[in-house]
Amino acid sequence: MDEKGKFIVFGGIDGCGKTTQIKRVSERIRGMGYEVYVTREHTRDGAAGQLIEEVVNHKKNLNPLALQLTFVADRVDHVSRQINPAIEGGKIVITDRYYESTPVYAPPEFRDILLKLNQDLVRRPDLTIILDLEPEVAVERLKKSRDEETIFEKKENLEMCRRAYGWFIEKSGDECVKVDGSGSEEEVTTRIMEEIKRREII
Repeated sequence: MDEKGKFIVFGGIDGCGKTTQIKRVSERIRGMGYEVYVTREHTRDGAAGQLIEEVVNHKKNLNPLALQLTFVADRVDHVSRQINPAIEGGKIVITDRYYESTPVYAPPEFRDILLKLNQDLVRRPDLTIILDLEPEVAVERLKKSRDEETIFEKKENLEMCRRAYGWFIEKSGDECVKVDGSGSEEEVTTRIMEEIKRREII
């Protein structure tokens, strides 16, 4: 492996299986002899991340654009405190969401501005994996796993965000791949690992 590590991002609508697949993929990569650092956004230990947590769980209100700018602030802190040191230390960093989610969940008229802002401020990933799943399937998964929905989890929001992920893949200029999130956990993991190896991330 290179002296420096690599940076893999998992994105996709809520309920697409990111958390499950990150756990499985990180275990596979560790089994190949790599050190893996797993993290997620938003953070829960930073000041900006704590505000986001309250907003998405209906405890505080914030203008939609202001909320996405708070995500950017949290991300800058996250990268400096956790992601960059892990990569510089030679680890494979895997994060559950990153800047792909900011333009996707923002009002459409601000997408281009927010994408450029993020790419100007923080490290770009080596690979962004977008898990693609029908919103109807995602909603059923979410109903089974959560007692209350966040502000992002209504079906119409998921449909809009799924389309917006296509916009991100086309516009970002980043190394991205859309992976079918349907089927068994093992089938999805196999698809993801094939893409990671094909792009020589590991």
